[in-house]
Order: sequence, then structure tokens, then C-alpha cells
Amino acid sequence: MPREPDEIFSRSYITLCRKQRQLISKLITPEPGDWLFGSNGLTTIGQPPEPASNGEIFLPRLDQLIRLLRDQAAHVIVSCYPDGYSCQVMDDHDQPLANVISKSPEEAALRALVFVLAERAANEQAG
Repeated sequence: MPREPDEIFSRSYITLCRKQRQLISKLITPEPGDWLFGSNGLTTIGQPPEPASNGEIFLPRLDQLIRLLRDQAAHVIVSCYPDGYSCQVMDDHDQPLANVISKSPEEAALRALVFVLAERAANEQAG
């Protein structure tokens, strides 16, 4: 049964997932119980998982995003503040790789992941 997106995820997180659809689908395989957003609102992936239709967007869980960040960095810290959440990502020398503040912990983690991956790609291209 479809649910309204605002009940679970912020609009800004859904918009970010839409913009980063290719990256998300390359890095994460949706599992049963994960959320999809489409023209009918939010739905969960059933068992067995079916491929998302063209209009549906996979919305990663926080634990999935943190797992990906941990593959890129030694330390990942998600903090809660009165007006939002932050995600700090540091290397094994405690040097900051990303520090993002957003409306939800998932959005902060996804923005940090996008930033870290973009920085890594730019550094690899620069040689």
C-alpha cells in the first residue's frame, strides 16, 4: 500500500535520490523492505525483489549509506542537532573528507558520500 513520502522521508532527500539515481543504483542493490518512490507515493520492495520501474526511485536506508561511507573512510559520524543532522567523514589520520548538514540523517550521509566519491574521482584524474 503506497504511503505519503513526508511520513518517512523529506522531500529534499527524495529529490537528492532522484538526482543521484545512477550512482545509487551502481552502489546499492535494493533488498526486500527497502523503499521506492514513484507516481503512487512510497512503496516497499517485496519478496522476491522486482526491478524498479523507470519512474521509481530507490531510497537507501541510513545503514546502507554508512556502510558505503565506511568503505571510503575510517570514521563516519552522524550527529543530531535541533534543526538537522550532520555527517562527518574522516580518513585514518582524522583528516576531514566531508562535513555535511542536512534535514535528515539519510540525506546528510548521501550528500557526504557523493562529495567523497567526487573528490576521489577528481584526485584520481589529476594523478
